Amino acid sequence: MRWTGDTSGGDWLLPRLGTWGSVTSLLPRDYEAYVRVLPPEPDGGVTPQVLAALTVPLTMATTTPEQITIGVWDGFGELHPDAGMVWVLAGLDTDAGELAKLQAAAEAEYKHEHRAALDPDVARAVERIDGRPGDDLLHLPHRDYVLLEGSLDELADPLWGCGAGIGWTSTGNGPMPQLIWPADHAWCLSAEIDDDSAVIGGSAHLVAAIRATPGIEVLPVGPDDRLVRDVQRAD
Repeated sequence: MRWTGDTSGGDWLLPRLGTWGSVTSLLPRDYEAYVRVLPPEPDGGVTPQVLAALTVPLTMATTTPEQITIGVWDGFGELHPDAGMVWVLAGLDTDAGELAKLQAAAEAEYKHEHRAALDPDVARAVERIDGRPGDDLLHLPHRDYVLLEGSLDELADPLWGCGAGIGWTSTGNGPMPQLIWPADHAWCLSAEIDDDSAVIGGSAHLVAAIRATPGIEVLPVGPDDRLVRDVQRAD
């Protein structure tokens, strides 16, 4: 997985997007079918494990599984060199001086690991100049995105982000994609930061395959449906 400053690969999206707040906020409106993938836990967000499971039907539905583009919202703290907060758990009998030392050591360790996991090009791309986003981001309505290039094989590993240069630490925690599409545009996946799920547009055959994927809970949706966080889940 590698950063790219060539955002022209995302130009196809803008003229095909639907109304903000709908299923097609970040997806083209002209796909044959759409499906909403729910998080394993309410309000939990789509996990790396869910994304890994989705790579199976997604791979079968594109001729270019080795050429995908990932968009990551530029507002994630992990994309900024000095961002992040560390909490230290200590016993009630730990005095203030010792606690301060533990906190300082934990923060130093985190910053060292975080900076090593952040691609300098990514950090530069998200830097705002006079409050304005830079030219190395994909600009879509209401959001700007850092773009990465890679393959679905990479996303099949739940720890893919540890080598993506987007600030994932060794615990496997970090930003998840808001956009994914293959070079042939056979499908597109979106996971808006204010929603707790992912939405995929593609062929009816792909949607049927996703609905049949073990361990994935989905809801059928249409391109103009509004996305709400509180949905009726299967028993």
